[in-house]
Amino acid sequence: MSQELLKALKAGPVRGPELARALGLSRAGLWKRIQALRRRGYRIEASRAGYRLLQAPELSAEELQALLPQRLILYKELAGSTNDLAHQLAQKGAPGGSLVVADAQSHGRGRMGRAWVSPPGVNLYMSMLLRPALSPQEAQLLTLAVALATAQAIKGHTGLQVALRWPNDLLVGRKKLGGVLLEMRTEPDRLLYVVAGIGVNVNARKTDFPPSLRPLATSLRLELGRQVPRAALAARIAKEVEAWTGLLQHKGPQPVLKACRALSAVLGQRVLVRSQGRVFEGIAEDIDPLGRLLLRESSGRLLRFFSADVQRLSA
Repeated sequence: MSQELLKALKAGPVRGPELARALGLSRAGLWKRIQALRRRGYRIEASRAGYRLLQAPELSAEELQALLPQRLILYKELAGSTNDLAHQLAQKGAPGGSLVVADAQSHGRGRMGRAWVSPPGVNLYMSMLLRPALSPQEAQLLTLAVALATAQAIKGHTGLQVALRWPNDLLVGRKKLGGVLLEMRTEPDRLLYVVAGIGVNVNARKTDFPPSLRPLATSLRLELGRQVPRAALAARIAKEVEAWTGLLQHKGPQPVLKACRALSAVLGQRVLVRSQGRVFEGIAEDIDPLGRLLLRESSGRLLRFFSADVQRLSA
C-alpha cells in the first residue's frame, strides 16, 4: 500500500477523494497514512490542487523496494546487527538475494570480532543472503567476489576508484572506505547459506568517526565533496553482488581473481601479515585459485594465508 501511495504522490498533485478511492481507503485512512509517511521523513504538500510528494528520505524501505521490486527487503532504522537479522531470515527459508538494510547498528561487527562503528543517518549497513552452489572450500572466493562487487558498484555509482586490500577491505588511497564480513552455515560438503555483511562509509564527516579512526578512515562524501544517496547505492551493490557471485558459480574463480588482482592495493607490495598471533613480512605475490594470499618471504619461502590482517609497508 505504501508503494502505491508513494507512486501516486510522486505523480501528483492528486486530490484526496480521488486518491482515497484509488487506494480503497477512507479519507481518514488516507490521512493517517500520509501522516505516517511524514513522520518517516517524507515531505508531502497538501494544497487545493491535492497531495504531492516534494521530497523522500534517501534511505527507506519504500525507496529500497522501488529500486529492487522483486527482492525480499527488511529495513530497520536501528538494528543490533544486519548480519544477525539476515541469519534469522535464512533460518526461516528466505530466498537468496534477500536484503537487510539499517540506518544504524548498535552492535555492528567486522572481522575477528572487531566492532564496526555504525552511527545513524550517514553510512550504509547492509547484509545480503546468498545461497550459492559452492563448496565450503570455495567460501574464501565469495569474500573476494563480494568485496569486488562493492568496489565496482561504488565506481559505477560515483566514478570513484576503490582499491581492495585482501581479503575484504575497501580503500581509497590508504584510507578505509568500507569492508565486508561473510558468515556462513555449512555441511561437510556444501554451503547451506552465506550472509554477506557490507559496510560503506557514505556521507560521514570526519567528526562522525571516533578520533582514533579519523586518520585511517574516509567516506564517499569526504572524497567527492558531495552527498551520495544511500538507497540507490545499496541497490547497485546488491545487483553487483548477485552478478559477481553468479559469475563465480558459473565461470569459476578466474574472472573474479583477475578483477581482484587489477584492483589490489597489496599485490606486488612489501607487506606485514598478521595471522594467528604471528607476524610475517614479504612481498604479496598473488592470490591463488582458492582465494588465499601468497606471500613470498625474503628467504624465498612461499606462504599461503586464508585469513589475516595485511598492512602495506612500501610507499
